[in-house]
Order: sequence, then C-alpha cells, then structure tokens
Amino acid sequence: MKHPLTKENVAIERSKKIAASLRQMRKKSSGMDMSPPSAGKPRKPGESTASRNNRIIERFKQLQAQKEINPRKIRGQLAREFDLSRQYIERVLKPYLLSVAARIRR
Repeated sequence: MKHPLTKENVAIERSKKIAASLRQMRKKSSGMDMSPPSAGKPRKPGESTASRNNRIIERFKQLQAQKEINPRKIRGQLAREFDLSRQYIERVLKPYLLSVAARIRR
C-alpha cells in the first residue's frame, strides 16, 4: 500500500529522486558508469561471492610475486581490477594474511 500523498511524503519522494539523479550525474562525470573490462568485473554471472573472493586472493598472490609492484599499492591495484573498495579487499585478505602469519610462526 502506498503512503498517502501528504506534503511531507511528496517532499521526501522528490528529494529521493533528486538525490538519485545527482548520484547518476556524478557517476557519468567521473566515468564510473562505463562497465569495467571483463577481467575487472566484480562477479561473473552465476559466480558466488566465495569464488570471487578466492579470485581476489589468487590475484593478490600473483601481484605479491611480481617485484615491480610496490607492496603498499597491491590493495589499491586489486580494488581497481575488481571494481571494489579497498576496505572490502582488506576484509577479504585479512583471514588469508592471518593464516599465512600463523604458518610462519610455527
């Protein structure tokens, strides 16, 4: 059931539409509405989040093995490649890095 058309509800709906159009304009001006290359898509159709996270970890291992990439910039590189935030990349990598550190300590 829709909300009754009161002045307040109309104003709220109008502000939501304005906010959505502003977000869309920002995306277009920054070039973010263009789809990333196929290798950089966050998830392939039918792919689970776990398998995408495994792809992120595998790519992290590859970038770590390459000496020409600064280790401090690997997370940013992964964020760009997978079109995800650096915070999300760190959240995915943290359990892997902790397990590696635990293996080293043994």
